[in-house]
Amino acid sequence: MMRIRLWAWVFLGIVAALVHSLPAAAAATGRRPQAVGPSFTQTRITIDRNRRIDLRGKSWILSNSRTPTPTRSSNCRIGTDRINRYPLIVEGPGRARIYGGSIIGRVPQNSPWGASYCNSAAIEIRTNGATLDSFYARNVWDGVRIAGPQGSSFRLSNIWISGARDDCVENDQLLSLELRNSLLESCFMGISVEPNCGKSACRFDDSRATLDINNSLIGLKAATVDPVSGENIMGAVFFKTSIWSPRINIRNSVLALEAILPRDRARLMTFKNKIGRCENNLLLLTGDDPVDELDFPPSCFTVYRGEEARQKWDELRARWVAANARRFH
Repeated sequence: MMRIRLWAWVFLGIVAALVHSLPAAAAATGRRPQAVGPSFTQTRITIDRNRRIDLRGKSWILSNSRTPTPTRSSNCRIGTDRINRYPLIVEGPGRARIYGGSIIGRVPQNSPWGASYCNSAAIEIRTNGATLDSFYARNVWDGVRIAGPQGSSFRLSNIWISGARDDCVENDQLLSLELRNSLLESCFMGISVEPNCGKSACRFDDSRATLDINNSLIGLKAATVDPVSGENIMGAVFFKTSIWSPRINIRNSVLALEAILPRDRARLMTFKNKIGRCENNLLLLTGDDPVDELDFPPSCFTVYRGEEARQKWDELRARWVAANARRFH
């Protein structure tokens, strides 16, 4: 009997040792860490040299509003809800290679613009260039916000932003940026390359910087106005540009919008004037109102309208999700 008990204790000790070693073994072999529930915290990662950052299986909650329904009389700064406006920040003089990570946002998506404006971003990257791969965010303010010294470059590959109350991607320092094989959907603005410096104060050298869009889908929310306040609720601009913005090269990509507000038409034409290399793209006008008077797009886009455009977007989006959803588990 004593011998049986001894062997039992030995067996249990071996099992415990094996279980304890599993996380370390997974890390050593590079296998994806087990996913955990989203964290209501801020994570700040500082790098002083080139560094690979593995965020697979990790997620955060973003909340920028103290009320779920901001109004003019009770805006996003008034209320009792918890706040976590910048859940993930990567910064420092090194170049980052970031893999994975997901942000679950609680940003009101259908309230008036002025009442909702509490600045926020799912991920801020302030480094000497970076690659962000297989990153997911939904119901956020800005999706990805980048900054760095002039001459630095960024690449966003295989990212999925679903629901951005402001910019799906903000690049207002006019840095070189490539978007590759990504889905940006339900954006207020697709990609911002518009410095906030007034009409005469900008001093950006954008002669070498470019914005490259390759094999990606960008879909905008319907442009609407709040019937009570008259404030803009949703806009519809693929690329928020100004005269200082870099050239935009776009290939094998899809742009979709339902409607556009009159105040956004000038921005749409500014984007047209910034187009550089352009080939094999689709423009899907998913609404039923004509947009022909905008004199858009250039000849490098094939245009679909109405029901045909809606079906095309649903088909291409479903195909992208089927091919890439595994990246975000």
